[in-house]
Amino acid sequence: PSLEEKTDWQRTETFDSPLSNDYWQVWRRNVDSLAYDEGELSFIFATSTPDSDADTEISYARTLPMDEDWQVVLDDIYAAAGLSYFNIELELEIASPEFECELSFEDYGDGRQFAVYIGQQLPSGNWEYASAYVSANEDAHTSSGGNVRIVHLASNRELIFEYQPDGASEWSELASLNLTTGVFQGQYNSSGGNFTGGLISSTDHRMTVVIQAQAGVATQIADLEIGGIEISLALAE
Repeated sequence: PSLEEKTDWQRTETFDSPLSNDYWQVWRRNVDSLAYDEGELSFIFATSTPDSDADTEISYARTLPMDEDWQVVLDDIYAAAGLSYFNIELELEIASPEFECELSFEDYGDGRQFAVYIGQQLPSGNWEYASAYVSANEDAHTSSGGNVRIVHLASNRELIFEYQPDGASEWSELASLNLTTGVFQGQYNSSGGNFTGGLISSTDHRMTVVIQAQAGVATQIADLEIGGIEISLALAE
């Protein structure tokens, strides 16, 4: 059968109804589920431990062009006050050359933080990595959750990773990566160096989008949730 390229890659989800099968595919254990409650999407884990690999992945059925400006936003990320060993993650990937970046709200037992992790495989097979995070030590509002977004600017081939804590009116930059030069700049608690630039093409490559949630304990409705997903053209502010 012939393949049809889908160009309708923009999409907004408010969770007033279940995710469309035309745009999303959910990967989870049979014992886990998603719950739609008053415009929020809850991740329900039946059983889990901090050392388990239990997670739920929501894959987007479109890919994002690298020759246009766009943004991917996760709105209203929330984790119940007593919840630890969790993350809610926005992940963008390219299959070849293998590239992945993850922007998350997380707590792995050392406190809540917004974090970005980036990895890129070189033609030699070796990997380059960089990361940055902001915790309550730098921004006291991080413990409440909030919004995260990844912005792609085609004109200067840059990915910008931003967070907006609950109650904040402005976005704050956590890190940026220039795809041409490979320069990585983390604003807080950064590690790793710059990347080899120029491996990702503006015309030959497209980004895939995955939303992922993990929890180290069993969860119920409203324990771990998000309030929206926006995949759209990036607008100047």
